Amino acid sequence: MELLISEKQYWAILTAIFVVLTLCLIGGFWVFPSNTIGYDLIVGFLTSSVFMIFTIVFLSWLLNIRESQEWRIVRTQVKSMITKELTYVFDQIMEITKDGIALKTDLIVQQDFEKNKKAVNEELVKLTKSIELDEERLKSFLKNNEMSSIAERLSSIQVMYSKHLSADVVSSLMDLTDSMKFLGRIGEINQEADGYLEQAKAAKSIFVEVLVKEYKDIFLTVNNIKLIVKSMVFNMSALYLKGYDFVSIYAEAFILPKSEVKQ
Repeated sequence: MELLISEKQYWAILTAIFVVLTLCLIGGFWVFPSNTIGYDLIVGFLTSSVFMIFTIVFLSWLLNIRESQEWRIVRTQVKSMITKELTYVFDQIMEITKDGIALKTDLIVQQDFEKNKKAVNEELVKLTKSIELDEERLKSFLKNNEMSSIAERLSSIQVMYSKHLSADVVSSLMDLTDSMKFLGRIGEINQEADGYLEQAKAAKSIFVEVLVKEYKDIFLTVNNIKLIVKSMVFNMSALYLKGYDFVSIYAEAFILPKSEVKQ
């Protein structure tokens, strides 16, 4: 079993060892008089210990500086990767909300970045307060959605760079990916249930058919899915406020190149 300690615990343990060792050596000066072998051994051991502690501290300091410099190089890229994945998630949510298609139409028609960004931001704020799902589009979404794959990509980023991300960002990413995996699993369960339902109809098994329908009515309700989506929107909004501006990327994605607009 791998033993993991934080950086603060590491320095606390190292300081405690140094203090205990120093006190023991100082106590040795009282036991052994000067100009004796024991006294000389204590002096030599104390000198070696101080040098060893200094070396450890210096090397740790160099490693921390190196990690910080490496993180500065990839920080922008990592932030961009997370933001792009959040954009995909937001687009998936727009596919199942009642106002999602209308919003996309408005973004295409407006062809103005600032107006688009304002519209997307207003939609995000509205979703944090109330979510209305389109049941017909939700059925199609559950049959084919990318939530699980997006969640896996976000989880990989979060695990790889969690040491450099703030605790709030890591917490939001963990909650978001858990909800996404749950929603992806609901889609898989829905497909499995539909398969069992088709088999029951083919076998003319009314009992199994009723059982599967009751199962779907209990576990695959719109209200249950709405709670999951609401949790996702809450964490996405928190990440947006932390600087992961997927709103701008989403708003810009609907602006056509000038050559296409003229056509």
